[in-house]
Amino acid sequence: MTSSNKSFRSAVCLLLIAAGIILMVIPIAAVRTAAFVLGVVLTVYGALRILQFLFSRHSSLDITLGTFVSGILTTGIGVILMLNPSFADVLLEKLLAGWMILMGLIRLVISYTYKKSREPQWLSTLISALLSIVFGLVVWGSFAAWEFILDLLLPAYLIVLGGSGFLNIVFERVSDRARVPLPLWMEAFFPQKALKSVRKTLATGETGSLPPDSVYIHGMKVDTDDIEVFVHFSERSASAFGHVDLGLGDYVLSYGNYDHSKEAVSLFGLLYDGIFFACPREEYIQFSVSEAGKTIMGYKLSLPKEAQEQVVRNVNAFLSNCMPWSPAEKDRAANGYSWALKEMGAFLYKVVKGKFRTYFVLNTNCALLAETLLDKTGVPKSRAFGGAVTPGSAYALYERELAKKNSFVTGKKTYLNDDMLKDLSENTQKGSAGQTS
Repeated sequence: MTSSNKSFRSAVCLLLIAAGIILMVIPIAAVRTAAFVLGVVLTVYGALRILQFLFSRHSSLDITLGTFVSGILTTGIGVILMLNPSFADVLLEKLLAGWMILMGLIRLVISYTYKKSREPQWLSTLISALLSIVFGLVVWGSFAAWEFILDLLLPAYLIVLGGSGFLNIVFERVSDRARVPLPLWMEAFFPQKALKSVRKTLATGETGSLPPDSVYIHGMKVDTDDIEVFVHFSERSASAFGHVDLGLGDYVLSYGNYDHSKEAVSLFGLLYDGIFFACPREEYIQFSVSEAGKTIMGYKLSLPKEAQEQVVRNVNAFLSNCMPWSPAEKDRAANGYSWALKEMGAFLYKVVKGKFRTYFVLNTNCALLAETLLDKTGVPKSRAFGGAVTPGSAYALYERELAKKNSFVTGKKTYLNDDMLKDLSENTQKGSAGQTS
């Protein structure tokens, strides 16, 4: 971790602690003051966006009608917050209550998948789901419950979040178990944040800020000396949530909703039969960046021999719950991705036992399986608030581990998609032309 990055993160953590203390002392006044300040900021920002559209739209392709519309909306929200800061009280109350109800509904779906897979924790998950829904309804309809959260729970969360983050910065080897996780919706945006960062780096031509062993590939030979965790990023809406898989030897091991036949989909498209595959490593990376348009961050894990053997045991234990599977010819249109994997020489399996029998994007997903295959190896586990594991939380974890000394994460490679390769080539040529002139 660089000193500037460390200072910035320390400042953010201290601000969270200060915000928690202020909120605990003067909760209502703090919320309304923050709402007024936010209103001023939004009004100014919205007005600048409107002025950009009116006077600069002909000189920049980035300024469109959407710039004007977003400016109007932002200004409107800002004016409402300035004129009526108490509106923030009601808005925060309803947002928090709605979030609790939503988390409860998600837990209900998880409970259903566990029940379907005969997992014993289905009952405890059901109870926690019902409690979350009931508490959300209470907060929605009771100002006293909202006051309790605003006066005590929310300040405590901010203080502990900032404090744990600050301790992790000062004492880099503090266990990730002591880290307070961010809410699920915040972790979910990390893949898009990382993708924008890479694009910004390529646009400036300052490729030196990418990891030293970044890989700009087409058909390159992938180093398989160490186990590698792949975190995928994409601007395509279907893949914007990200994806995680595990490189082991000459193969990439992955899990997801790769069977889209009618028989494999349930609960209005929320649940799928879980499909696991092992695909030749080089072919899979090539396909992902060139055909699927993804950018991949590869985190190299240097594990001791006994930990590598544990990974093998984990994989074999998981495979004991699977049966070989092949997409049916009649479902070729629906299962185009599975057919592409098969043509690359992948071995596909349908999970028939255990919690991964049913794929659910907010619980039994690709990131959770990758973590399961690394269980008992000493590699830390990622968690978003509420216990979910997402590609965003996995990305955040491996970035933190990469910055630590004596970590199992010893390197990082960036596999760029075709569009980014083109940007890199164009910016490199411009840089060379500038130096020549």
